[in-house]
Amino acid sequence: MKQITILARSDEDTIAEATLLLANAGVNIDSITGEHYGSQAIINITVDNAEVALYALQKRLDWQIVSEDVVIVKVKDEIGALAKLAGRLAANDVMIRSIRFIERNEKSALVAVSIENTQTGRQALRDIIVG
Repeated sequence: MKQITILARSDEDTIAEATLLLANAGVNIDSITGEHYGSQAIINITVDNAEVALYALQKRLDWQIVSEDVVIVKVKDEIGALAKLAGRLAANDVMIRSIRFIERNEKSALVAVSIENTQTGRQALRDIIVG
């Protein structure tokens, strides 16, 4: 699965514009998170069609857009679950680039993880990968 990250000025409604561009392109958003850090906005999106999404988002020439592979895993929603996940990857010398919750409920959570060595990381997490 692909994760798309948008870096933009925080003085505009980047989320509204990004979601409109994706809707107009017929792209379904699987997950989205947005944060403002001073003068910069950072939005992370996973979609059903990354190629079409990237094309649509590149209409905004002033945005920096980065795409990377992510592994979607399912973990128990309990204290220490992310520490266990990170520990499994560290034990296999796999560095985490980014990690974020996609969905949570009372019993479990879906987590998107971008990792350095995808093949080794996928092997280390093979029993909890869902996408």
